[in-house]
Amino acid sequence: MPKLNIGCGRDLLDGYTNADVCPVEGAEYANVMDLPYPKNHFDEVLCYSVLEHVEDPFKAVSELYRVLKKGGIVKGSTPLYHPYHSKHDYWRFTHQGLELMFKEFSKIKITRLDGNFAVMGIFSGPILRPVFEKLDKIKKVGNRSTTTLLFELVK
Repeated sequence: MPKLNIGCGRDLLDGYTNADVCPVEGAEYANVMDLPYPKNHFDEVLCYSVLEHVEDPFKAVSELYRVLKKGGIVKGSTPLYHPYHSKHDYWRFTHQGLELMFKEFSKIKITRLDGNFAVMGIFSGPILRPVFEKLDKIKKVGNRSTTTLLFELVK
């Protein structure tokens, strides 16, 4: 069951082909705009915080679709509201914009996640995520200070 973690950064995952456009020890070089993998190759693709950093996110999504097997799943995230944070930080996406970009997929699930701590919880796994969400409510970090859209797509 081949799985891809594209834009992995230093978050190398066991059981995945870890790939990034930047040099990362333990990861393959791969540009999401032109993935070096065959059509219908992966059962699962992770694409967290990648689409806002590419010049043509529609092309990137088309590449994700191309390398995904029928019935395969793409999981990822992209910002709606988020501070500028990188030289290559080009885009912010709305729910409707993502639906348009993901129209090739047979199933699309988009979930809004508000607050700085909750967004940090994306990368902490299912056990700590509720803790981060509660911290946002307690601290009342402006609900719109950081908003991320999580997506799950099925080919």
